[in-house]
Amino acid sequence: MAVPNRGVMSNTEWRSPIGRFIGIIYFVVLVISAILVLFPFLFSFTAGFKTSVEVFKPGVHLFPERGTGGIM
Repeated sequence: MAVPNRGVMSNTEWRSPIGRFIGIIYFVVLVISAILVLFPFLFSFTAGFKTSVEVFKPGVHLFPERGTGGIM
């Protein structure tokens, strides 16, 4: 007895050109969503290594300009 496919699309749909295109669209949407969700955590983590001037500097700077300074 065959095991039912519990995914978004059946195996036959995944093999068709339209199914592959839809799969790529799903993947792109998931990657963009993951970046949008994880970016604030990464920014907050790296802000702990910056000086207050670097944190409030305009633009997106994920890493400190110099070494960590106060951490030994």
